[in-house]
Amino acid sequence: MPPDRPGRQQTLVHLSCIDDDSQGTELDVLWEREIDARVLPESGWTDLGRKGFDPPHLFSAFVHALRWNLVTSTNPRLFQSPYRAGIEVMAYQLEPLRKALMLPRVNLFIADDVGLGKTIEAGLIIRELLMRQKVIFAKLWAVSSEPTAPTTGIDVWMFPEWFVAQYEIQGPGKVRSRPLIHREALVSNKWLGPDKKKYPVVPIRFVQACLNGHISDIDWYGFVHDFKEDCKRQLYVDERGTTSDLSDITIRCECGKSKLLIVATQNPKAALGFCKGWRPWLGNNSREQCGGGNSGAQINRLLIRSAI
Repeated sequence: MPPDRPGRQQTLVHLSCIDDDSQGTELDVLWEREIDARVLPESGWTDLGRKGFDPPHLFSAFVHALRWNLVTSTNPRLFQSPYRAGIEVMAYQLEPLRKALMLPRVNLFIADDVGLGKTIEAGLIIRELLMRQKVIFAKLWAVSSEPTAPTTGIDVWMFPEWFVAQYEIQGPGKVRSRPLIHREALVSNKWLGPDKKKYPVVPIRFVQACLNGHISDIDWYGFVHDFKEDCKRQLYVDERGTTSDLSDITIRCECGKSKLLIVATQNPKAALGFCKGWRPWLGNNSREQCGGGNSGAQINRLLIRSAI
C-alpha cells in the first residue's frame, strides 16, 4: 500500500476468523492503523502459571461448582438445590425431594407438624425442578383459610379440622381443661373466648384411620355420646398429667358426658365407629365405600398425628 506519509509504510493484512461463532469470516485491515495490534503466539503455554496458582480451597470450590453444574437431570439421586439454598438444610428435609424426583410426574402433598420446614421442603423441590429444566416457571398461591373468604387460586383441604384452643380453665377434679374447637367455629384462625379475646389454636394430635387406607377426623361428639345422641354443646380436652398418656386424657362435653381417650384404642368395641371412606387428600367430594362393596366397612382406629 502507498505510505500515508513520507517514510512510513502501510501493511494490508487479510484475516480469517477461527472463532466458532464466526468461523471463516474474512476481514482486511491496515495493520498500522489498528489500535493495539499484536501477533499472538502459536500456543498459550507461556502464560500458564504466570500469575501463580489458586489456593487449594478456592480451586476446590471451583471444581465442586463444575461438578454441580454437570449433574445429569436424569439421575434422581443427585441433588443440586440443597447446595444453592443459602440456608442450613436438615437431613429429614431432603426426603420429600428424594420422593419427588422418583416420581414420573411430581405430584406431592407435604404435611407435617408446625416448624419442621414444609416451606423449605417445597422450595427445594421447586428449585430442583427449575435447575433440571423440568418446569419453566413456578407459581405460588396463598389461599385463605377463612370459610367465607372469596375463592381464589386453588382449593386447599384443611386437615385435621379440629383444634385445641390455647386457653386453660380448671375442669372437674381440678384438671387442666382446654376447649376442643371445630374449624367452622374459628374467627380469623383463632378461638373467640368468653372474655371476647382471640386465642391461638393448635391442631389436635388425634385422628382416625382404617385398614383400607382411609383417614378422617374423629367424630368427637359421637365418641363422647356413644353415637346415640345429637348433642352439640361445647367439648373440652381434660388432661390430668403431663406425660400425654392416653389414660390421662378425657374428652368431655358440656352436657356432662365424658370418655377417656384410651377407650378409642379398644378396637373390638368400635369406640370410634365404622369407616365412612373419607380421603381428605383428594378433597371434599372424595368419599368412597369402605371395602369397595365386597366386605363390610372397617373399624376406625386411633392414629396419633405426628406427620401425615
